[in-house]
Amino acid sequence: MTLSIEKCPKCNGQGKIRYRFWMSEIIVYNLILLKAKYPLHELDWSMYVISIKCPLCDGDGIFDWVKKAMKNNIDKNQRKISGNMDIYWQKAVNTWPLSNNTHTWFLCSDSNLYKNPINVINCSQKRYRGVKLNKNVLTMGVRQLEELHNKIINYYKSMNDMQNNLITRKIVIKELQLLELNDYLPDKFCYPNKDDYISYY
Repeated sequence: MTLSIEKCPKCNGQGKIRYRFWMSEIIVYNLILLKAKYPLHELDWSMYVISIKCPLCDGDGIFDWVKKAMKNNIDKNQRKISGNMDIYWQKAVNTWPLSNNTHTWFLCSDSNLYKNPINVINCSQKRYRGVKLNKNVLTMGVRQLEELHNKIINYYKSMNDMQNNLITRKIVIKELQLLELNDYLPDKFCYPNKDDYISYY
């Protein structure tokens, strides 16, 4: 009897589902440092990576006939998420214990992107926390960048004061508008699904 073994279609055999995203307030802070002629290696890391053990293959990257029979209820496709990650973060990531073997996040160095800062702006527009930055921030002076940085920090503070179950797209947009961040409103939001919680399936 030949066993049917193949690469996991959900994680493409990687065993993990990963999402990169950027913190907009750190990007703005780094732009301030660049204007002050700081070297690239002294910039703060602005890229985060979320890593989730694949619930379809249990992290080994293999999808065999046993898993096909036992995991019919799990979506075989990896979800593509984009846009603002704040609702996702508040509702899912904030529920993860600091130490667990399935869901984690970590910082990654992205200093090289700042050799040409438009690169980090372009990357951050795919997935980000905070505001959706645009290339106009590259022309701002230090004072303007400091004001924008402070507004983003205040936005985070207000988000952290909210009850997670009450956070909606409408509330996030309203909060950003109250802080006069209309030029940086998200066009899309990421929402968690079953894969994004510890006790899935």
